[in-house]
Amino acid sequence: MKKLNLIITLIFFISIGLSAQTPEDALRFSRLNYATGNAKSTSMAGSIGALGANFTSLSINPAGIGVYRNSDLTFTPSIVFSTSSADYLESGRRNDETINFNIGSFGAIFAIPTSGAVAQSGFKYFQFGLGVNRTNNFKRDVLMKGFNETSSITTQWIDDANYNNPTFYIDDEGYILTDKLNLDPFTTGLAFNNDILFIDYDNTGNLSFFSDMEGGQVDQTIRMLTRGSMNEFVISGGFNYSDKLYVGATLGVPYFSYHEQYIITEKESDTVAIPNPFFQSMTYSTNLYTSGSGVNFKIGAIYKPIKWLRVGLALHTPTRYNMDDDYSAEISSYIDLDGGGNYTYAANNAFGTYEYVLRTPLKLIGSLGFVIGQNGSINVDYTFQDYSKAKFKDPAYSYDYTNELISNNYGVGHNIAVGTEWIFGILRVRAGYAYETSPYKSKQINSGGERMTIGAGLGLSFGGFYTDFGYAFVTEDVDFYPYDRYYVEASKNVYNTNQFQLTFGFRF
Repeated sequence: MKKLNLIITLIFFISIGLSAQTPEDALRFSRLNYATGNAKSTSMAGSIGALGANFTSLSINPAGIGVYRNSDLTFTPSIVFSTSSADYLESGRRNDETINFNIGSFGAIFAIPTSGAVAQSGFKYFQFGLGVNRTNNFKRDVLMKGFNETSSITTQWIDDANYNNPTFYIDDEGYILTDKLNLDPFTTGLAFNNDILFIDYDNTGNLSFFSDMEGGQVDQTIRMLTRGSMNEFVISGGFNYSDKLYVGATLGVPYFSYHEQYIITEKESDTVAIPNPFFQSMTYSTNLYTSGSGVNFKIGAIYKPIKWLRVGLALHTPTRYNMDDDYSAEISSYIDLDGGGNYTYAANNAFGTYEYVLRTPLKLIGSLGFVIGQNGSINVDYTFQDYSKAKFKDPAYSYDYTNELISNNYGVGHNIAVGTEWIFGILRVRAGYAYETSPYKSKQINSGGERMTIGAGLGLSFGGFYTDFGYAFVTEDVDFYPYDRYYVEASKNVYNTNQFQLTFGFRF
């Protein structure tokens, strides 16, 4: 490795305004999973829009509160087993798994009969409810390994550094003024300070950035560890009019915490014919801590034109999230600077914080419910949401480019969910299925993204007290790019979730 005499200005700890939000961030907080609330909702794959009388319905179709004739207290603990399977660079599948204990939902509904409750028509009940529903789980571990013949993460960094430094400034003694370099403190700056990137003359006699593994030929190990959850505090009200029309509204205050750790290790492969005399290994890692809270409004109605049919419709306004990011990056390397076998270890860090706003798309939900005698019911929900309408905002920074990517990459998401419940004395038997289309506009952008949910469960009702057990299996295929897709093939990942819930409730 040739090394020019450089005056290196090292900045290890940096506090700057970080503007690294991506389209995937917008999708993550816009795409919810309603099969995570209570056991009944989970077992019916979240399909309860026209049936109501379930606490999770306050976050789906708030008109469901209008179906309540009794007050209700409910509490749902949950266990979630998440597994991942990744095939990176056709190296065979790597599996990983996690387990998570959480509270799926808890809350109270108060049903107040009116003086006309026994009459044939008019207002019969008013209802009020509040509590919390879980709408997303983020805990997952993913492991990807493979031999990359064509690129390294430094290949992207080299192009970034050269693009942002068309001119090198040199002092009177011929030294490069490195304090004039335009380097990203979280990527190219760390790599340069750690001797992963260096400056040398190219074959045309011009100065340029290089690395020892820019052409690939490295073994790559990538780990993606995510933690956190999304919940919604709900305050709802509704009414029952003539046992024909049920109307409800919810003020939702969603809040979340999300932690993502990304680690990529590159090592010189044992299969390389001509070993590199300088590079041994490198590890680059990032940590992202995102928290946020927002507000939205939901309104819905359920109409019963005939005894056995219910028609539901709900509108969710966009959610406006105030977001806070804490971001850090670290790089460590094991390199022989002079090719003489004297390997040195070095590590550098960078830190940043940022505040911004995310507005998610509005959502429309249409439902049909079929009541079969006194013992059975079937519900069908259709959900429409245009993910291309998600927007980042910040008065101090322009998100035009990121928002354009969101608009170009994402499209309309369609979700069809079917759930059923059958009553045999004190026993309730439930099942459900949901299919959600990919949020991506084309297979060229991401060949995965479709999500399928299969649910099943049982319930026991003892008059005032009841308990429900719910299970849901959720599976999703996703193309994951360890770095820019221009430089690397996607890892073909499969994410599976097995969720078990137990609801305890008391009606009075």
